[in-house]
Amino acid sequence: LDCSRLTDRGVAAFCKELGTHLTQLALVDCKALTDYSGMIIGNFCCRLRELDLSGCGNFSDAVVHSLAPRISCLTTLRLDGNRNITTKGLLVHIDKELEFVEMATKWLGYSAKGNKHDGGVEKLIAEKEALVREKQSAVKIQSIIRRKFALRIYWARYRSRLLNVVIPWFQAHVRGYIQRKRFRIILNRILKIRMAAKIANAFRVFAARQKRLSKIRKQRQETLIIKCVRVIQRV
Repeated sequence: LDCSRLTDRGVAAFCKELGTHLTQLALVDCKALTDYSGMIIGNFCCRLRELDLSGCGNFSDAVVHSLAPRISCLTTLRLDGNRNITTKGLLVHIDKELEFVEMATKWLGYSAKGNKHDGGVEKLIAEKEALVREKQSAVKIQSIIRRKFALRIYWARYRSRLLNVVIPWFQAHVRGYIQRKRFRIILNRILKIRMAAKIANAFRVFAARQKRLSKIRKQRQETLIIKCVRVIQRV
């Protein structure tokens, strides 16, 4: 891809759409690109084998540090015309993150180890990719197995908690509710009995008082009649 007006935003849009399918990419004399483009390429173009960033001018060692950990199968990297790239920054990643490269003699950057046309590097890369896929499959299977065991443990703990904590707690609350309801019924009965006793007692007191008052009135009437009879007899 040769476009002198290409910017970091254009590289981001391009890599997001096609990055996973790219094995070769050339961004030559793109003066507007910065280290941010290198970070984007590292994040989205993980299958790159050859990358040419010659003549861009704005790249520094940061772009190498962004690419090396993410594109471990890189075999060719051209960085001619980038004055901020140092040999020290390139040497750091050889035989570490980048296993299949060595310092290039004809340009600034990396070249494939050994003879590129004998297929040795490509074979090693294919073996590494196969190993990575096998490792990912093994990790996926382990994750599925762990998930199954975790679910079993979870449901066992859930049943145990349900039987030993939740159900006894619910039963205790139900028993408490029933006992409180019975207590309220008994308390209402006791209150009714007490009220009935108070009413009966008050009625008895009232009746006794009325009886005494009636007796006193009767005695007074008899006394008054006797006095009246005596006065009439005297007359």
